[in-house]
Amino acid sequence: MTQKDEILRHIQIHGSITRAVAANLHIYELSSRIGELEKEGWTFDRKTLTGTNAYGRKWRCTEYSNPQRCGNVGYAEKPEPHPWRQTWR
Repeated sequence: MTQKDEILRHIQIHGSITRAVAANLHIYELSSRIGELEKEGWTFDRKTLTGTNAYGRKWRCTEYSNPQRCGNVGYAEKPEPHPWRQTWR
């Protein structure tokens, strides 16, 4: 199972995922994997979570949820070149 599959599976089961939760799954670049999934046609709802830790420092992170497939989007299939461009090559 790939990291992208693991992210989608986790969101299906638990409803959302954050960077901290992804790190527990040994996925350390969650935003990169989300970006790759978006290039493949997935969309996600994003929510910014904020708070203050025990030492008084503010923190924030993004929570991803509700993945939806949007069809053939991104670089999965290359479009056919325009016919007249082929003749000039």
